[in-house]
Amino acid sequence: MVVVAASCAAWVALAVRSPGVTYHFAPLAAAGAGPALARGIFPTDRRRLFFAIGFASTAFVFVVGALLASTGHLEGPTLWHSRPATVEAFGFALIGGSWGTRVALRERPGLVGRLVS
Repeated sequence: MVVVAASCAAWVALAVRSPGVTYHFAPLAAAGAGPALARGIFPTDRRRLFFAIGFASTAFVFVVGALLASTGHLEGPTLWHSRPATVEAFGFALIGGSWGTRVALRERPGLVGRLVS
């Protein structure tokens, strides 16, 4: 969760510095980092733990995104040219958390699993 918090802190710093710029993949990377890296820390099969970490990291990114949106720091354009950028951030957080949990749950680690374990 330290990596998730650090990723979110970097996202907040960038968003506060320039609210008109959208850092599209920051929520994706932040939400996916927790469960993906947990596999390297807990190499045994701990399905419940991986699901809990995936849920917690995604929820944390949702909270950070909601705070950024409520203070007006998610004002940049989205990838599909719609507003608001908050919807995009939440969507990417869901994708990142799901992907990170999938990486953690794989029996045979893929490329990312081999890198972090």
